[in-house]
Amino acid sequence: MILCSSHIRSLYIYNHLIKHFKHKILLYNSKINKKDKVYIWKMIISGDPIIIIGSKSSVLIPFGNLDLIIIDNENDFLFKSNNSPYYNARDVGIFLGKYHNASIILTSDNPSIISYFNVTIGKYGLLRYKHKTNYMRLKLLNMYNKYDNNFITNNILKKIQYNVNNRKQVILYHSNNDYINIVKCTKCNKILKCIKCNKILIYYVLYNFVQCFSCKNKIYYEIKCNICQSNYTQDKLDIYNFIKINLINNYKIDIITSNNNDKNISIIKEFNKKNINIIFCNHMIFDYDIKNYDIGLIIMLNFDKYLKRPYYNSFENINNILHKIYKKLVCNNNELLLQTFDITQKMLQIILSKDYFYYYNFEIEERKQFLYPPFCKIIYIELIHNNDIKLKNAIQYILDNLITQIDNSNQILISDNIFLKKIKNIKKYIIMVKIYFNSTKKLYLAKIIIMSNINIISNKYKGIKFQINVDPL
Repeated sequence: MILCSSHIRSLYIYNHLIKHFKHKILLYNSKINKKDKVYIWKMIISGDPIIIIGSKSSVLIPFGNLDLIIIDNENDFLFKSNNSPYYNARDVGIFLGKYHNASIILTSDNPSIISYFNVTIGKYGLLRYKHKTNYMRLKLLNMYNKYDNNFITNNILKKIQYNVNNRKQVILYHSNNDYINIVKCTKCNKILKCIKCNKILIYYVLYNFVQCFSCKNKIYYEIKCNICQSNYTQDKLDIYNFIKINLINNYKIDIITSNNNDKNISIIKEFNKKNINIIFCNHMIFDYDIKNYDIGLIIMLNFDKYLKRPYYNSFENINNILHKIYKKLVCNNNELLLQTFDITQKMLQIILSKDYFYYYNFEIEERKQFLYPPFCKIIYIELIHNNDIKLKNAIQYILDNLITQIDNSNQILISDNIFLKKIKNIKKYIIMVKIYFNSTKKLYLAKIIIMSNINIISNKYKGIKFQINVDPL
C-alpha cells in the first residue's frame, strides 16, 4: 500500500505508476464511488497481489495480508484528520505495518521532528539520498515601522503590477483569516475610498485615521457618508477582495479554496495556460500539477502569523509549507518573498540558515524543555454544547474525577486552562491532558480512565457531545 496525505496526491501517484507496473494497481480515496470500493475490497479478500494507492481513508481497509507500506511525504500535516473521529493516518499506517509484520518505508525530504527523533534513538532506520533545497531565491520583506496592523502596502502592489505587466504570473499564499481594516457606511455599506485615486482607504486602529496606500492621502474618518449622511464604522475586508478591487481591472485574479476541488482543477488549468495573472492559494496548491516557469513572484503574506500560532508544532508546520513551496513553485526565474514585521526573530534566522539539523536541534530542545511530543502525549477532551452552565458542570465533574484517578504522580498533567471556541451559538471547551510516559502501558491506562469517565458523564449530562483528540495539530 502507498499511503498519501490527500486524494489529489494519490491520483497523481496512481497516474504515474500505472505506466510502469504490470501488477494490478488500484486507487482508493474518498472520491471513488461505492461500486469501486466494493470491487477493491473483493480484490483484497481474494489475496491476489495488488498495489493500493490511497489517501487517509485507505488505512481503514480490512487488509488480510500486507507486505509493504510506503507512506509518502510522512511529514505532511494533512495526514491528521481535522474532523471527528480524529486519527493520524501516518500513525495508523505504521500500526498496520507492525500488525501485519510488513516492511514500512516513510519517505520525506524534510522529515518530521518526531520521525527524526525516532531515528536518533534507534527506533527507525535512515536511508539518505542526495538532495538539497535551493533557498537562494528567498527574500525577506521587512515591514517594521511602516504600518501597524495592515500588511498590504503600495510596494507589494507595485511588485505585483510589475510582474503582470512583464507577462509573469503571481502567486499569493495567505491564511484564510487575513483581512484589511477598512471603514464603511453603517446604513448603505459604502466603503470609504480616496477622493484622489479612488482606492480603498486603510484604517489604522492605533492612530485612528484612514490613509490611501497609493497616494498617501490621510484623513480622520469622523466624516459622514456623502450618499446617506450616516456615520462610518470600522469593518474588515478579506485580502483577496482588497487586492482584486485595487488592482487594474483587466488583471485576471482567482482563488484556490479548500472545499471545491473541481473548481480548483479548472483554475489551475487556466493558470497553466496563462489565462489567469494572479492566484490566491493556501496549502491546497501543492496537490495540483502547476507549471512554475511563468511564475515571476511568490509572496507569503503575513508570514509572522504562521510563526505566532499558539501550538507547539506551528514552526514545524510552516517549515514544511515553506519547503513545499520551494519544491513545487520556486525556480531560477522567480523569487519568493516572506512578509515579516520582525526580521530579527529566531525562527526566520533558522529558515535562512538552510540547515535541517540546526532546525531540528532548536525544535527538539524547546520541546524537551517545555515537555511536548515526542517527550509526552497530549490528549484533548472536547465538550460541545450550546448551554454554557451545563458544559461547565460537566467540565468540573471530569476534572475532579481525572485528578483523583490518574493525577497521582508527576507523570500526568491536567491543564487548569480550559480553551473555549465559539462557533455561532455552539460552544466547545477543550481540556488538555499531558501524559509523560516511559512505556505505552501508562498511556493505555490513562486512555481507559478518560474513556470510562466520558461514558459515565455522557449518561449524566445528556446532549453534550464528546470528542477525543490525541496529539492535536
